[in-house]
Formats: sequence, structure tokens, C-alpha cells
Amino acid sequence: MSAIRNIPIGRKFAIAFGIVCTLSLGFGAYTFNTFRSIHNLNEDVSANGFPAFIALAEMRGGLAELRLNDMNLLLCQTPACSIEQNKARLQAVEAYRSGLKVYEPTVSYPGEREIFEKLTAEVARYREASDRANMFIAQSKRREAVDQVLSSATSASFNDAIASLSDDMELNVKYGLEESKQTTSESIRAAWIQVFATVLIVTLCILVGTILTRVVAPRVARGTAMLERLAAKDLTAFVKVTGTDEIGRLGVAMNRCAETIRTLLQEVGRGADTLSAATTEITARAVQSAGNAHAQSNKTNQIAAAAQEMTATIAEISHNAESAAAASRISAETADQGGAVMEAAAATMEKIAVATGTVAEKMTSLAHRSEEIGKVVGVIQEISEQTNLLALNAAIEAARAGEHGRGFAVVAGEVRRLAERTKGATEEIATTIRSIQDETHSTLEVMQQSSAAVENGMNETGRARKSLEATIEASREVEHQIQLIASAATQQTSASSEISESAGNISQLATESAQGAEEAVEALKSLASLASNLDGMIRQFQFEATTDQQEMGFQHRSAFTNETRPAHA
Repeated sequence: MSAIRNIPIGRKFAIAFGIVCTLSLGFGAYTFNTFRSIHNLNEDVSANGFPAFIALAEMRGGLAELRLNDMNLLLCQTPACSIEQNKARLQAVEAYRSGLKVYEPTVSYPGEREIFEKLTAEVARYREASDRANMFIAQSKRREAVDQVLSSATSASFNDAIASLSDDMELNVKYGLEESKQTTSESIRAAWIQVFATVLIVTLCILVGTILTRVVAPRVARGTAMLERLAAKDLTAFVKVTGTDEIGRLGVAMNRCAETIRTLLQEVGRGADTLSAATTEITARAVQSAGNAHAQSNKTNQIAAAAQEMTATIAEISHNAESAAAASRISAETADQGGAVMEAAAATMEKIAVATGTVAEKMTSLAHRSEEIGKVVGVIQEISEQTNLLALNAAIEAARAGEHGRGFAVVAGEVRRLAERTKGATEEIATTIRSIQDETHSTLEVMQQSSAAVENGMNETGRARKSLEATIEASREVEHQIQLIASAATQQTSASSEISESAGNISQLATESAQGAEEAVEALKSLASLASNLDGMIRQFQFEATTDQQEMGFQHRSAFTNETRPAHA
């Protein structure tokens, strides 16, 4: 049976149907020959037996009629009677000749030719005697005619001829019956052979069908059962391979397919677990990044408020500087009036001292504010660097996530670019603040010098009357310094406006960064949901086999290796 399993299915069916067709062909040929033989026998009986028997009967009747006519001719007393009997005599002869013409070609049976030759000889002698008797009657020699017809020789010829005809008829009947018996025997034998051949072919068909069914059907059923288990998500299913024919190779391919699907789904399951873990970690970092972005936005808003406050302070300083310049001009104008207005000059100097102190205080406050802004800018730089680092980590995790992390990688890239822009803006703010600090220190030093000059001017008021020109020049110098202070304050106002605008941009970027982080969190949640769904779908499949299945699987793999190795070789 194992040898039959190893034969290809096409060859199995070809051999089975070849055997059946060969037997059917042989039986058909034998049946054809048998019926052909029966046909030949029937044709021989039809062509020889029955026509010959009828012809012999016709010849016998013609010969008997001729004898009777010869007798009647002897009894005729009138010419009319003789003429009538002669006509009947000629008809009898014609009937004999007609039968002879039909019979002679059919002479074929053993001994029939000798009887036929004897018959023709006896008939010829009788006709010769009959013709002489007829001639005697025509010559009115009735006595000679009677002697000729009734002579023992003529009677013997007639009797021998009739006997030969009887022998021929018996011979034809005999051989006709033998041929009929032979035909019947051949028919019976052909019928029995046909029955035997039919039984043999049917038995062979049943045997071949049973063998093919026992070889093919169980293996196909095992393959179907395996496919049904695979359809039921049982990936431990396998089919026992027996044979190396098409069904055996199909079983090998089905086992390999199941093994490939099982390995693939296991790898997908592990990938889903990894993706879920990575998504959870990235989500946590994205949430942290969103919080940092919100904190950065709050810090930036504080910087903007401080910048606006600094702008107001600098505007006030500028206004005070302009007032000081006006006072200095008044002092210069009144200095020409001399000592009469020295008291007014002293009062004005006191006002200048007060204004200068106020300006010094404002400049000191401005310096402190600039330092605070520098600290805030440092915080912004740290936040932007941390945001950049988080965006880089998010991009790395998105790259690990593969196709599912592509969207988050785009968001991480945008966050990183926003962080870089924030870093650049904070560096510009830091540079501007350092410039403001330097200019503030310079202005503060100038104000301190102005304060000292005012104090010296107050101390020298009494002596100023004597050196009015020096006082006027000092007043002009003070006016010039105050103009410098006003110019510096104007520049600081412009710089403060730029700081405020930059802080607004930073706040907007931080808000956008927070929104991007929130969108990234939502995308990661969706990705985590997809990973969870994928893991749930994979868990529906059965990957681990039972103990019995493992033992059967080991036996199957051993058989599979032993049976498939020659095929590969």
C-alpha cells in the first residue's frame, strides 16, 4: 500500500483506467470475432444450406414431374394430348435446370461433390432414355417408347437420381443442423464469456476504486481537517504526511504554510508587545514635553510682562531726562543774569540733584530688572534645550516604532524645530539684555558723575558768582550729559519693545509646541489602542500544542523528514 501511495495520482488513475480499458478492448475484440464467426455461419447456412435444400427439392420435383410426363405421354392417344404432355415435359426439364443452376454453386460439403456428379450422370442417362422414348412416340413407335421408358435401366437411372437427390438433401440437412448447432454453441459460449468478462471488469473496477479510495480519500480528509483547524485559528494543526505523490507534497506544503503563519504571527505578537511598551513610554515623555511647553509658555508670558514694565520704566527715565535737560537749559540761561539769580540756580541745582538721584534710582532698578530678565532668559534657554532633547528622544522612539510612529516623528521634528527657534530667540534676547545692562551701567556711572557734579555745584554756589562762566560751561556739560541719558533711554525703550515682541513670539512658539505635544499624545494613544487591538487579535490564535499534539507533532516531523528527504535529493 505504501508503494501505491508513492505513485503520482495521475499515474495511479492512468494505470487503473488503462487496465480497465485494456480488458474492455480485449473483451470487445473477442466478442467481435465471436459474433463475426456466428455471422459467417449464419450467412453460410443462409447462402448455402437453405437455397441448396430448396433447389434440390425443386430439382427432385422437376425430375419427378418429368417421369410423370413421360408416363402420361405413353398413355396419350391423341396428338393434342401428346403436345400438352410435351409442353409439361419441357416445363419439368426447365424446373430441374433452374434448381440445378441454383444448387450447383453451393456444392461444398464433404462428399457432396461425388453425390452431385453421380446425380448429374444418372439424370443425364434418364433424360437420354426419355428423349429416345419421346422420339419413338413422335415416330409412332409406341411399343419401343414404352420399352424405353419402362426398361429396368431407365427406372434404375431415375431411382438412382432420386436417391442421389435424397442423399444431397439429407447431407445439406445434416450439415445445416451441425452449423446451426455450432452457431448456437458459439452464441452460448459468447454469452458466458460476456458474462464472465462483465463480472471481471466490474470486480476490477470495484477493486481499483476501493484501493484508490482507501489511498486517496483518508489523506484528503486529514488535509481537510487540518484546514478546518487552521480556519478555527488553531495554529498547532498539522497533517500527517504519507507518501510522496501530489497529496503527500500537498500535505508537506500545508505543514510548511502553517509553520510559516505560526512563526509570522508570533513575530507580529512580539512586535505588538514592543510597540505597546514603546508607545507607553513615548506617551509619558510626550505628556512631560507638553507640561514643559506649558511651563515655558508661562515663563515667556512673565518675561513679556517684565519687558513691558521695563519699557514703562525706561519711558519714565526718558521723561525725567528731558525734564533735567530743560532745567539745565534754564540754568544756563539764568547764569547770564548773574548773581541775582544764584539763589534760583541753587534751587535749580537742588532740583537737579533730586532728579539725578531719581534717575540713578531708576537706572539701578533698570539694572536689577535687566539681571532678572537675564535669569529668565537663562531659564528659557534651559527649557528650549530640554525641549530639543525631548524632541530628539521622541524622534528616536518614533523611528523605533517604524511605520506606526511616522506621524509622531513628524510632530517630534516640528517640536524640535520650534525648540531650536526658541533657543535662537532667547540667545538674541540674552544679547540684547547684556547690551542693555552694559548701557545701564554706563548711564548709572554718568548719573553718579552728574550727582557729584551737582553736589560740587551746590557747594560752589557761593563761589559760582565769581566764576559764572565756569558754571555756565558746567551747566552746558550737564545739559549735554542729560541729552546722552535721554538718547540712551530712547534706545533702551526700543530694545525693551524688541524684548517684549520676542517674548510674545516665544510665547506663541511655546503654545504651538504645547499643542503639538498634545496632538502627539493623542496620536500615541491611538497607536497604543491599535497595538492593543492587534495583540488581542493575535491572542485569539492558538500557538502552544497540547502534550498529545506535541508527541504527534514530533512523530510527524520525524516522518516528514524521512519522507521528504529523498524528494529533495
